[in-house]
Amino acid sequence: MSQPQPPVINQPSTSPYVLPSIGTLAAAKAPVFVTPSGYAARITSWTLTNTDTASRTVNLWLTYQGVSQRLFGKDVALLPTNMVTSDSEVYLPAGSTIEGNASAAAVVSYVITGELILL
Repeated sequence: MSQPQPPVINQPSTSPYVLPSIGTLAAAKAPVFVTPSGYAARITSWTLTNTDTASRTVNLWLTYQGVSQRLFGKDVALLPTNMVTSDSEVYLPAGSTIEGNASAAAVVSYVITGELILL
């Protein structure tokens, strides 16, 4: 009996259970990864890269059951072409969200990697 396949998260991946979530941060707080129903997620790393020629500030939050907590400091400054990264693992239950924003839209790129876990 085959296992059901998880939904595609933002970008196709080589394995249905490995997730890259790739994009750019908006200027207003917005979801960058949503754990799908029926799955938990194990985030293994995330990277934010300032692609702009000006310094930008960035924020990331983990939101679960209506409660948001920062994944790192408030309004972290990124110099032009610099990045901030973390390889600390985070377990996300079904229905949890990673949200982010930057001081300017579409100039800070993000990559979130990990795997989905069928519940």
